[in-house]
Amino acid sequence: MLAIEVIKEVRGILNDRLLPYRWADDDLLGYLGAAQSRIVERRPDAAMSATGAVNLAPATPESTASTLVLGREWLIALTDAVAGRAFMMDAEHAESVARAKMHIDQFNAAIT
Repeated sequence: MLAIEVIKEVRGILNDRLLPYRWADDDLLGYLGAAQSRIVERRPDAAMSATGAVNLAPATPESTASTLVLGREWLIALTDAVAGRAFMMDAEHAESVARAKMHIDQFNAAIT
């Protein structure tokens, strides 16, 4: 799965589809890298390749064209994690805080 697939889903949730973007790709990629690491930390099986090798230290994606170590089955969890972090950074409004909590809670539920 490519990083852009997650970023597109997140931009839809954030209502951030038009240039100039409110949330920079670099910020969203950083949140994505942290989420990917958290999943692998909790669920090492998530990063197992077809050969049985496990990447326990996935790197933060360098660009939206980067390939993630996690498969498409983690798209929803990654989307929730990245959207939650983005809403946390916009925590000046009570609605953003509530949405951040909802997405982070959904992410945590998906990785347990």
